[in-house]
Parts: sequence; C-alpha cells; structure tokens
Amino acid sequence: VRGRLLLRGLDLDVGTRLEETSGVVELERLVLGDAAAATGTLRLDHARVAGLALTDVVVPVRWADGILTAAPFDARFYGGRLTGRVAVHTRAPVAFEGALAATGVSLEALRGAVGLDVEFESPTGAFDDLVARGRVEVRDADLGELPPVASLPALLGSLVPDTRKPRFTRADLAFRIEDERLLADQIGRAHV
Repeated sequence: VRGRLLLRGLDLDVGTRLEETSGVVELERLVLGDAAAATGTLRLDHARVAGLALTDVVVPVRWADGILTAAPFDARFYGGRLTGRVAVHTRAPVAFEGALAATGVSLEALRGAVGLDVEFESPTGAFDDLVARGRVEVRDADLGELPPVASLPALLGSLVPDTRKPRFTRADLAFRIEDERLLADQIGRAHV
C-alpha cells in the first residue's frame, strides 16, 4: 500500500497527547500480516505534543521487526529548532528510547535563548519507568526576572543593606530523571 493521508485537526493519545495535528503522512510502503512493515514521512504544518507547539515538522518513520523509528526528525520549536530520534518497541517487551536537542529556543519570560540535550528511555514503555539524562543551557537572558532568583534581593536585603537584584545572564543545568523524580546534578550560573 502507498499513498498520502491528509491530517486536519487530528487528536491522538499515543502514550502522550498529540493534538491539533495538521499536515500529511506520505506512506511509501505498508505491508500487513506477520511481517508487517512500513516506511514514510510525516510532514506537519502544526502539532501539539504533550502541550508543546511544533511547526514545520519533518519526521521520516520506519516500522519493521516490531520497532517504530522516527529519525532523524526536525521541527520549529518556540523560535528555535527541535531535532532528535525516537524508537518505540511495539512488541513485548514494549519499550521506548530516544534523544532530543533544542537550540535557539526563545522563552519570553527569560528574554534569552535556551538549549536542551536529553537522552531518555523506558524499558517497560511506561512513563513511570522513564530514565533520562540531559543538560539545559540558557544564554543572554535576564534570569533575575524568574521568581526564585528575583526573591534573592529581598532575602539578602535583610542581611546586607543596599542589595541590588542580580542580573544573571547565563545558566547551565545538568539533570537526570529517575524514579519519577527530576534531580539536578549540577547547576551553574553567571551574572553581569
């Protein structure tokens, strides 16, 4: 089987919510039966994945031997780019793994650029068993506007008179996710 499938406003729950999906699935090959397999490309004008807005999404997909692979994918993401790979094991034992990288992401509250690299997996396919390692970096931002940082002058003002609000412009965070907890392994920041 070959063909194109138009998507307009499609919502799916595939373990995570996929909503407001508009675009096209270009199916190059689909074989059904005991040796089911497929190849194609997903081209989306717009989609929300777990509530996050993606545009201009291009995802080559391949399904063979019980593994669905989306790699490498590329999308516009909050003024920057999101790239990565994801593999889902569709036969027992069900599992998933992958890696994501975000570059040049612009968050209005920070007035700067954010980057992210993360590798993740779930050996059971359940989000309860998600394990991940990653790094977030923020550049050219005013982190002093964020509530946890903005409250520092008030705290320090009681100890040191005439304390000014710090203008942190850069931050790095190494993190991991395990046992349903987000743990910060390293936090670094710089200010002007």
